[in-house]
Amino acid sequence: MTNLISKSIIYDWVKFIKLQQWNLKDNLSIGSHNKLIDLLNDIFQPHAYSSQPNLNHFIKPLSTINQLNGIQSGFHFLYCNQSNLQLGHDGYDNYQAPYDISNGTSLYLRRMWVKGDITFNRTNIESNDLIECEEKVSSVRIVQDSVFVNIIRDFINKNKENSILQESRTLVYTNELYNDPPITTSFIDSHLTDSIDLKLSQQDLLKYSMMTFNLHKIHISRQYSCNVENLSNLIIHGPLMITLLLQWFEKVNQKSIVSINYKIIRPIFMNDEFSLGFGPVEGSKDNSYNVVIYSKSLGVKYLDGIVKVESS
Repeated sequence: MTNLISKSIIYDWVKFIKLQQWNLKDNLSIGSHNKLIDLLNDIFQPHAYSSQPNLNHFIKPLSTINQLNGIQSGFHFLYCNQSNLQLGHDGYDNYQAPYDISNGTSLYLRRMWVKGDITFNRTNIESNDLIECEEKVSSVRIVQDSVFVNIIRDFINKNKENSILQESRTLVYTNELYNDPPITTSFIDSHLTDSIDLKLSQQDLLKYSMMTFNLHKIHISRQYSCNVENLSNLIIHGPLMITLLLQWFEKVNQKSIVSINYKIIRPIFMNDEFSLGFGPVEGSKDNSYNVVIYSKSLGVKYLDGIVKVESS
């Protein structure tokens, strides 16, 4: 139980982990880009623009990455990922997970992606450019029996020595089994200007796990998810939720995203229908939009965020 974990053990780990920095190297592969584009088209195509049957691609495949002014929104999750050399009980890499530095024992059995922000620098990139992600733990917060770990990541194009994007992500570590958060108020989508309904299959989740080298069992093993973590099914990856939302927003709104700040309120389960939506933020002069992932039938939000776009 987490209440038996001494705070001094966690503080010792915090002192150690905040001195660490990881430099993860990768190449901007056109193959990885197009595999993700194929997956997104499979997810979006049955729903998007049903009145236009001649539309072959919701997102067009690329012949070269330098067709773009910057990496496509959400596609950075394909690159500079964990090495999977220190797998935890749940299958995910433990290199940034809290542990007892006196004996190497892991302190927590579960982790979940809870929030983050991304700032996109629309700089020129080309296929096979060498990119490097400078990554470090920026802060750790203890809340009751859980620990929230915030990681900052700076993606740099080493060929051109410029920054591609900056990302912050927060994971929560806990030993408590999953329980559905209570529904305090019913979410009504009347303020949204556009939305789309989606549903993801086990095949979709497996493909994304393979693309991102993500071995977290809550995305690939229903037996583990239900029997060990008390989840009702496999859950959709946090990065995939963000990518779907960003790509849908840009295709419908026809504006390039400068940044997103978001919070994941509850997980989306495989085969559950969910909706992506957005609407302008009052008084933002068309530069900021509220973006949400929600359930029309349940009246709950899965994700809430603010997107800023380039000025007209």
